[in-house]
Amino acid sequence: EVDQDGKSITRIAVEEYFKGTGGREIELRGSNSSCDIGFEAGKRYVVYATRVGESGELGAFSCSRTRLLDDYAKPDISYLHRAARGERPTMLYGFAFKTTGESAKRREREPLGELAVTVEGEGRRLELKTDVRGYFETFDLPPGSYRIHTGLTGKLRGADAQTVELGMGVASVGFHTTTMGSLSGRVVDREGRPVSDLHVELLA
Repeated sequence: EVDQDGKSITRIAVEEYFKGTGGREIELRGSNSSCDIGFEAGKRYVVYATRVGESGELGAFSCSRTRLLDDYAKPDISYLHRAARGERPTMLYGFAFKTTGESAKRREREPLGELAVTVEGEGRRLELKTDVRGYFETFDLPPGSYRIHTGLTGKLRGADAQTVELGMGVASVGFHTTTMGSLSGRVVDREGRPVSDLHVELLA
């Protein structure tokens, strides 16, 4: 809908509040700018709503973490459940994916489930595993520098260990791996003699 000022109105049925209270439905007002979110009917969202304007109406914009309730929203939900209980933990999370020739054609990435993930730093060592979404998380680590590496083996680009700095809030890491293939050959002339110093181009 559109109000009398020409601003969009989106009505959202609320399943759960993480902060504050309200009814089973809320209205979100847009700002007629590129910051507005194009909410789609029938889809579920994690909404970070704020009071805007003198009237104090609710709005949610693209500069917030408002997003579809998909696999990538898992860290938000995990943290918000703890925050709703009054906790303010540190959180370190990440995702692990692989891209194969077939998944690249579909423009998709395959999550790496049941993948061993090791977190080391500040005198601690944690052994974690990713879930079916390729997601892992841990809470309440002391602030500091942490090295994260996985059980990935073989010729994979993007599988190298990573280091992150965890402050008093949240830090994340992502492992997006692709297989490093190889191609070799031999160039000879008509008599079968090897040809040296020849420029070779590879075209996909």
